[in-house]
Amino acid sequence: IYPSCNIETIRDKRGGIFTWIPDASIVEFNLLYFTPQATRGNHHHPHFDEYFIVVEGSGAMVYIDTETKEKHILHMSVGSCVKNPSGVSHAFYAITPCTTMAFLTKRWDLSEPPIVHDHVTTKGEHPESIIDMLHNIQQK
Repeated sequence: IYPSCNIETIRDKRGGIFTWIPDASIVEFNLLYFTPQATRGNHHHPHFDEYFIVVEGSGAMVYIDTETKEKHILHMSVGSCVKNPSGVSHAFYAITPCTTMAFLTKRWDLSEPPIVHDHVTTKGEHPESIIDMLHNIQQK
């Protein structure tokens, strides 16, 4: 998801305002912290979409295409935002210390279950394995 920006917010020399407009209503948001080489995810959400934005740091979002079952990778850094649709398996791997926000279209506590565990990456997977996986995906 790419933000829009009113150029006047940059021209006024105070910085800039960037706006993301999701295609669904947000009802909950969560602040997540990652240590380098940590992975969170390896799941999908059966009842809601998740918008995920990096606030600080960089990492890689790995997801599995629901039709082809292929793994895909997106490099993410400050300001990068992705939508993880309901049913799409995903995991985020932190390259550096990361702070992220996850915005949900249904409250976590009202979803039963909120997540279903999958094997996008292997929990505790050695960083070189993820780097190899990234390299293999980029070679396709």
